[in-house]
Amino acid sequence: MYVEDQAQSAAIICSHAAHQQRAILMATRDDPAFPEDTGWQFTCGQPTPHREEEGLVWALSEVLKLDPSIGPILSAPCQSSFERTTEEMRWQPVAYSED
Repeated sequence: MYVEDQAQSAAIICSHAAHQQRAILMATRDDPAFPEDTGWQFTCGQPTPHREEEGLVWALSEVLKLDPSIGPILSAPCQSSFERTTEEMRWQPVAYSED
């Protein structure tokens, strides 16, 4: 699926990044759960796991507007993960984990 085709499809973003309390520092693409799902999850990289209620469903295009730096990684295949230590850093691929 091309990025343009995914623009209005669903992505998960943590509430910390969605409300601009923290930058998006981790991006993971799981296998989509349903047709409208891109599989993408964007989180702030906090050291403790997020609670389920901290995950918000946004259109991928809205996440891209919030943080245009994710653009180059959006064509990555499912089961891909990326991280960075600050929002000024470039995205680096990391080992994918289903956790």
